[in-house]
Amino acid sequence: MMIRIFAQLVLSLAMVEFVPTTVSLLETAHLPEARDGHQIVYEVERLISPSLPIDISMRAPVKVDVNSLGIVTSAASAIVVDVDSGAILFDKNIDEVRPIGSVTKLLAAAAFLTTNPDLSVVASILPEDIRAGGRDHLYLNDEVTVRDLLEASLVGSDNPATMSLMRLSGLSPEAFADRMNELVDKYEMRQSRFTEPTECFNSEGCCIVT
Repeated sequence: MMIRIFAQLVLSLAMVEFVPTTVSLLETAHLPEARDGHQIVYEVERLISPSLPIDISMRAPVKVDVNSLGIVTSAASAIVVDVDSGAILFDKNIDEVRPIGSVTKLLAAAAFLTTNPDLSVVASILPEDIRAGGRDHLYLNDEVTVRDLLEASLVGSDNPATMSLMRLSGLSPEAFADRMNELVDKYEMRQSRFTEPTECFNSEGCCIVT
């Protein structure tokens, strides 16, 4: 057994050598101080295969260089969260109001899927689906499947495709927005309210999500 553990450890460490030094330092800082042979093998393998089950002994990563300025980003807002511990490693303006077009599309898709649609049905973009903004990937009266509309909405953030999904859901615009807001409450997006599937407004008339 010890030979097998040692062989696994050697193999894992050899694979870790391909990781840049700075990343290796950050990852090793993620490991608990008290570890036995089995725990070390598990942790190294987890660094290489993130799909391994979460080990409850994991603690939040610590900063390797306390003098480092940390992440520098031009993003107006950003957040980095450690998956294992839930600790926020970096944040910048996380409570400020921001447009969230992609999150809006996710909620619209989720609301649409609650209607149990047949994704193989042939559909198209109609004149009433046209919405400005974003980038259109499908053209008026193009015959595509509902799955194509869903992919255009999610992957391409296509506004007309998203409006088509709302129309095909069989729900009124008001009922569809209500369905989205039910999901908002379910997912605890406490500062978000949707009025239609391509925009989200709070009480100040601005897009926001937390």
